[in-house]
Parts: sequence; structure tokens; C-alpha cells
Amino acid sequence: MARATPRSSTPAPPSPALTHRSRTSPSARGRLRRTHLTRRLDDYLRALVRDGDPVEMLDPPAAAPKAGRSLREAVEAQRAERLRLNEELDQTRRMPQHSSETKAAIRQQVEALAARGAPDVLRSVELGVPLAWPVVPQHFLTVLGFTTGSPVGGRAAVPAAPDTLALFTWLHRDALLARLEAEVDELSDDEGALTEAERAEREAGLLAAILACERAEEAIISLAEAQGTEIARRERADPRAILGLAAPER
Repeated sequence: MARATPRSSTPAPPSPALTHRSRTSPSARGRLRRTHLTRRLDDYLRALVRDGDPVEMLDPPAAAPKAGRSLREAVEAQRAERLRLNEELDQTRRMPQHSSETKAAIRQQVEALAARGAPDVLRSVELGVPLAWPVVPQHFLTVLGFTTGSPVGGRAAVPAAPDTLALFTWLHRDALLARLEAEVDELSDDEGALTEAERAEREAGLLAAILACERAEEAIISLAEAQGTEIARRERADPRAILGLAAPER
């Protein structure tokens, strides 16, 4: 796999999107000059060069529209499938978190709060000093107000105070956890939820399918151009599909 390298200090070459060895025809490159797509392709390639991202040229997939379907109809079918996959991706990202992970996050929060609320009994045992209770340390707040119509501001000190929430959590940790986990069980629907690992796996599969769909769309557009038919590319088409690259998404 080749790695993109920075350009030398020689005069700037023509637009990378128009000189790149992609699968687009000369007529397609001419049309790209008249769209915002060219700028997106330029920006993408320049970012690859700047960051030294790994880049690999790919052979275009075979353009295989279904029998009886025109090339234009084949492109529209690929675009419809891409939209369907994008909707599925959005749904995947909106699916709730699995109750097991919700409980783990709550338990971590409660345990941390309980640890903060534990009185320092050991110090009293070893040194014979009064018991040290958990305290919220002194902190400052920014105060804003108005005087004769003009805004004024300053910092106000909030004195140290007993940390009653942390102490309560330490004292009733187990009961609090049991009640919170019961609430999670009552409110959760794990049949429609995902763990983070499941979500990541599903997202990766859908993103790969979307890119494959865009590559197939570009292959059909290129075939149509070779046959003398012009089909406009989408302004938001994936640069990797148009340029025939295996490279990071941006």
C-alpha cells in the first residue's frame, strides 16, 4: 500500500482531482470543472498528502446493471440503495444502549461517589484525632449581574461544606445500586438495544456497504460516459468512489 507524500516546493500543479489517475474520462473531468465536486476532490486529496495517509489505487468494480434496465435507471437504483443503507445507519446510531452497559456505567458512577464519601476512620484509629468527614472543597463561581443597566461580574467563593451526597451514597451504596438497576430493568428494552461492540460492528458493515454502493454507482456512470451518455455525479459523492481509492474516510 502506497503512502501519500507531501508535494515538493515546485510550482503548484493543476487541480489534483483533474490530474489524478482516476477512472473518470476526459469528458467527465471537464464536467467536474463546472461543479463544487472538484473542490471537494481537491480538498480530499490534499488532506491525504498533508497527513501522509495510506492510499491504494483500486480497479473499478464491474458495472453490471440488471437486464432490461438502462444505465440511468441502474444509477438511480444504486442511489436508492445508498439512501436505504444511510437510513439503516442512522437507525443503528440512534438505537438505545444495552441495559448491561447502562448498569455498568451507573455502577462505576456510584462506586466513585461512595469512595469519595467514606469517612477517614483509619486516621482516627491511628492518630486519635476526630473523625474526618467527606467535604466538598471551597470553589469559586462566576457571578453576573446588572447595575444601572450595565452588566457587572466577578467571582464568588463558595465555602467548603459537608459532602452529604457522597456520604449518603457510601452509607446506602448497595440499596442505591439495587434500586437504580431495577429502574434500568423496568425502562430498558434490550431487544431493540445494542452493546457498543455490536453498534461498532454494525456501523462498520453499513459504512462498507455504502461505499461499495457508491463505487458501483461510479462504475455505471463511467460506463455510460464511455457509451456517450452523460449522467451527472452527485455533489456529495464519496471522493474515494470517484477517484478509485482505498483510503481513510474524511
